[in-house]
Amino acid sequence: MLIFVSTLVAGFIAGSFLTSFVGRLHDGRDFIRSRSACNACKKNLGVLDLVPLLSWLVLRGRCRHCKQRVSCYYPAVEAVTAAAFMAFYAFWPYSFAGWELVLFVGYLLALVVLLALAIYDLRWWLLPNKLTYPLAGWALVLLGIRLLIEFDPGLLLAALLSALAGGGLFYVIFQIADKYIGGGDVKLGFVLGLLLVDWRLSLLTIFLSSLIGTAVSLPFFLRRKKGKAFKARLPFGPFLIMAALLAFWFGSSLIEWYLGFLQV
Repeated sequence: MLIFVSTLVAGFIAGSFLTSFVGRLHDGRDFIRSRSACNACKKNLGVLDLVPLLSWLVLRGRCRHCKQRVSCYYPAVEAVTAAAFMAFYAFWPYSFAGWELVLFVGYLLALVVLLALAIYDLRWWLLPNKLTYPLAGWALVLLGIRLLIEFDPGLLLAALLSALAGGGLFYVIFQIADKYIGGGDVKLGFVLGLLLVDWRLSLLTIFLSSLIGTAVSLPFFLRRKKGKAFKARLPFGPFLIMAALLAFWFGSSLIEWYLGFLQV
């Protein structure tokens, strides 16, 4: 119960952190020393204004000082982050003790960076190296912890194959037609492969991300004017991250079901 409550609270806090961190990263501001302020009146926000989700609900989506509306972006990010944290708790394949608990916390930290990348890409069409490169290093740390838990040297080869499967295909596409994906997507594919440590899950991530991207793009395609080319563009990073999370949580079950279906 303690782990459950701690994960839920940490999810809301992480979501609140993300709402300010991503904007400060883009603007080049110090995200540690800078104070959160109202976008309208610029007054600094107090502790009671920053309670995740609850403050927005109590203040009815308005600034305490100037009464201007506060975007639903903030509670949405907090709620989505908390939900993602709880999904990790619900589908965690290990226990919550010893090194396995350390690994759980480590993956939650990786999740925060992934969500930051998704938000950044949605807002500014960019996957910044300032987030991708540290995440790659952190993925290697998590791999080391998994080695301590499982005592399986084969994980090193599995991680390498997974990274190549995750980023290799995107690299080929980028070299052939870079208008469809960016270099940031290629790097992210490699990093996600390191986090998944299973080439099958990496390939599933690519398939699911394409499926999600197609589903999201379809309404724009159908609403285009007759006879006009489809020109709508969407950032691919969020789809890739969403697909990787689905693969992490449900991928093994999906693969087993599919292989069993082929044997019928």
